[in-house]
Amino acid sequence: MGRIIWPRHIADLTDTTLCPACHTPLKSPICSACRLDLRHATATALLDSSADAAAALEKRAELIGHIRYETETGPISTPVQPRATVSAGPRTALPVGPPVFDPAASTRVARALSPPQPPPPQLPVADLATAVPGRPQRSSVQVVLLSIGVLLVSVAAIFFLTVAWIVAGLVSAPMSSRF
Repeated sequence: MGRIIWPRHIADLTDTTLCPACHTPLKSPICSACRLDLRHATATALLDSSADAAAALEKRAELIGHIRYETETGPISTPVQPRATVSAGPRTALPVGPPVFDPAASTRVARALSPPQPPPPQLPVADLATAVPGRPQRSSVQVVLLSIGVLLVSVAAIFFLTVAWIVAGLVSAPMSSRF
């Protein structure tokens, strides 16, 4: 089957300058890292499939954002109905030939796939302060262990200073009586 690496970003799915399998920058129609030959007849179908996957992931991210916005602003008054998709019928096959590796093609495909979106709703200023998480909270177990460690080191230091004072006092007392 060969090496397949999942893309880090949605845009990587439609970027024609990267290998679709390992995301190495392409210098020729054959990937120099994983040897995937993009001159194959199904390379255009792979690009179509990648574009569909990118659109589905964008839709998924949009739905997650919608759910998060709705749950942060209060109870939902009406359930969200999924939008009906329009089926254009069977897809027509593109002419088979070597794919053209155009760096600008990925941005054109991304723009063509993404529907025009309204600007995101603005949260009130008070909600922004609570929505942005501060520094991560420490576990209470960590704080207890840290406190016990500091306490034990302090007790050990006091103990050894006391022992050193006693030993030094006993050793130096007979010596000081001679002089």
